[in-house]
Amino acid sequence: MTALVEDLNNRERAVALYASAMPTDYVYRVADGEKLTAWIVQGASRVGWDALYALAAAERNYWVRWLDNKTAPGEKTAHRRRFPKARRLHRAGEIAATVTLNHVNVSESAKERQEMPLSAFASAPVRLVVAA
Repeated sequence: MTALVEDLNNRERAVALYASAMPTDYVYRVADGEKLTAWIVQGASRVGWDALYALAAAERNYWVRWLDNKTAPGEKTAHRRRFPKARRLHRAGEIAATVTLNHVNVSESAKERQEMPLSAFASAPVRLVVAA
């Protein structure tokens, strides 16, 4: 299970956690490493690997454009449609970073994928319908 999580970058881990059974109000405990990796694998399985990569790329693309103050109203609407629970997405991102810092490193291939544009995943759906 750790090997599967290692091959996911932080955005992919966050999307997987968002789609998992992780409670939105989950409070991190160092001893929960196995539970966290299980939630990441569960969420990735729910979404599907190709869709996970595409959703993570879409989420990254949105935030890069948002930081540059270049998002169009349609992009904001699409982002909210993909991730309707903003608090959950934020918490999933925090936990994903914590997993990386304290439990499972990120492989080189996952790091490379993190820099890939959304267009590289054009054939996969970018609509998340699973959210606990």
